[in-house]
Amino acid sequence: MTAAAPPTPVYPRRRRRDEAISVGFDDFLSTLGVLPFSTGLRVPPLFGPTYRFLCAVVDLTTGDRLTGLRQFWSIADYIATGGGAEPPPAPVYAEVRPVVTPGWRFADIGAPIWTLTFQGLSNFNRVAQGPFDQESFLQFDTTGPALVYESAAFPVLPPLPGYLGLSAYTPPPMRGNTVELYRDIRFPQQQNEFFAFDYAFRNPTRVRLYCDIQQHNPQNTPPIIAQNPAQPSLFFACGVVPEEQFLQLFPAAVVHAVGGALLYDER
Repeated sequence: MTAAAPPTPVYPRRRRRDEAISVGFDDFLSTLGVLPFSTGLRVPPLFGPTYRFLCAVVDLTTGDRLTGLRQFWSIADYIATGGGAEPPPAPVYAEVRPVVTPGWRFADIGAPIWTLTFQGLSNFNRVAQGPFDQESFLQFDTTGPALVYESAAFPVLPPLPGYLGLSAYTPPPMRGNTVELYRDIRFPQQQNEFFAFDYAFRNPTRVRLYCDIQQHNPQNTPPIIAQNPAQPSLFFACGVVPEEQFLQLFPAAVVHAVGGALLYDER
């Protein structure tokens, strides 16, 4: 009697790790002959509105896992580099610093809020193009990183390129069910460990990472912050955090960009 052949071993399917991260329009690159995109989504200079950014979107299906998250935002001062009032106009560059201190914010605005939502793909409705849609600026919803809007307005001659020159803005409602909400930087951009949490999906799901943030008015920077950095301060007994040190050197700094990333494993 012939012996039966041994069963063929079944090996588990390998997972592929990937990351969806915020990359958006950057006006500082628009005149350099390269694609005007960089990491992070630029925050318009208009004071008052709460801007709603869709930092990252990823569609996951049965067996996929959401394994990590990143959060980041930055402040900057926009500095002219010579030329004065004579043509051509002086170029401008951004002196940028990432916000790394948990809980830090400008005194006149609320802290950024990152919100993670899940929505079944069977409930996803395609949205028609909006009246002001452009690079990194889309109405209601998008499948990539962008500032999303419900309504917006622009002057006849916008002062800045792209969506940065808007004169009015209203955020759209979030899509999906809220799963996590963070009012602090818990998962910084430079984090290398991707085990902040672990969600396994049983059904096709669209995962979105939102961030709500306001723009700071530099006229509201407290005078004590804009002091001479060479003089010791009695108001920071435990030392000055990096963001406050930056404001002492650049008191005209504003919110520059915001972003986030979703790390996931696909089967």
